[in-house]
Amino acid sequence: MEGAQPKQVHFFVLMVAMVGNSVVWGMGGFMQFHAQMPVSDGGYGLGVFQIGIIFGISACFGAVANIFWGAISDRTTSKWGKRKPFMFIFPPLVLIATWASASVDILFGVQAIFITFLIIWTVKGVLHSGANVPYSTVIPEVVPPEKRVLISQFSAFIQGIGLVIGAIVPTLLFSFFNVFSIPFLIAGVILVFFYLVSSTAIPPSAKAVKAEKFFYSIRVTFRDHNFMVFQFAQFLWTLALNVFLFIIPFLAYTVIGIQSESTFGWFYISFIFIAGVMLLLLNYIMLKRNAKKKKTFMASLLLTAIALPFLGFIGTRVYSGIPILVQVYLFGTLVFAGLAGLLILPYAIFMSLIDYDSGSEATYNGANNAIASLAAIPSGPIGGFLVTMGYPYVGFVCALLIILSMVLMMRVNIPEHLFQKRSLESSV
Repeated sequence: MEGAQPKQVHFFVLMVAMVGNSVVWGMGGFMQFHAQMPVSDGGYGLGVFQIGIIFGISACFGAVANIFWGAISDRTTSKWGKRKPFMFIFPPLVLIATWASASVDILFGVQAIFITFLIIWTVKGVLHSGANVPYSTVIPEVVPPEKRVLISQFSAFIQGIGLVIGAIVPTLLFSFFNVFSIPFLIAGVILVFFYLVSSTAIPPSAKAVKAEKFFYSIRVTFRDHNFMVFQFAQFLWTLALNVFLFIIPFLAYTVIGIQSESTFGWFYISFIFIAGVMLLLLNYIMLKRNAKKKKTFMASLLLTAIALPFLGFIGTRVYSGIPILVQVYLFGTLVFAGLAGLLILPYAIFMSLIDYDSGSEATYNGANNAIASLAAIPSGPIGGFLVTMGYPYVGFVCALLIILSMVLMMRVNIPEHLFQKRSLESSV
């Protein structure tokens, strides 16, 4: 109705679906760890290259799905608005696919594990994109322009909480349940629940966006030069991050000697705890200093590039006088101190680069998610190849990728400060 006051948005409620996303995404490391275990130990018995191919192909389809679902949701008109239908329909489908991916050996037999796991894991990724892209587009849509920078910090804080919960919850589930598929089923239920909670904070709207042609909006998005330079830089640092995360389960299994999912979970939680502490610390420092996005992000990338080669020598003769676990946490802390910036800053930068007058916010968001997903495609094969060569190669290659991303980031125009010293006038 004309002249009506807009509904107050409870941003904390709106953002809690990030926690559900994090729990399901956190299951990926456990799935990867389980997939490499021999069939005799209850695992899938897949090799490092097979796992890399599965995660790479699924990421490829997920990347395309991000753009597709974003453009579709931009043009969706319903009594629930543009984004809510996707938040209602897709999470239950993700639940089913997540459970099925952990049950392929029972459902289809061990002889067909590779192909069935590949198909179901790919379907799961496509369905999750259908839920996440419309949902994550709601945040910049409902936030007034003067509060978008501030909300990006709040979003990073919620993502940090989700990151920790996404590690702790699966670990506890694997500690309580002996059946491998049950934690995945429960993770799917958690996803559905949090998406339903977040949907209650989205103002209803049946108003359609401007009627641009489907492929025209995609073409215009990819012709935004400043936006695309940022995306190319993001591809490089995300590729480095994905390669690093890909090798963690192998490092745990082959170098440290961890043999079970629950033990790996506690090891993984300790890493996430370090990242969470760094995340909150970096948030605090940037808030106090009114930090600029680009300057702070470049410092974060540089620290990561310096720290990664050290991590690559864990378990080698270089540090033979230091216990392996001490090596892991000593150099892992250095790496995560830099990676914390990758969790906070890119989304804030991305929000400031969207053309909000285009009527294609979800197309921008889908393109942004697609680039991040594309970076996961080669990470498995590259990570697997580097593992066979030796972990030092992982550190040096990842550092090189991040240095190249810094070169590109120098060409990106970031328009405003990251944080401004004012209170958030909203119910959180």
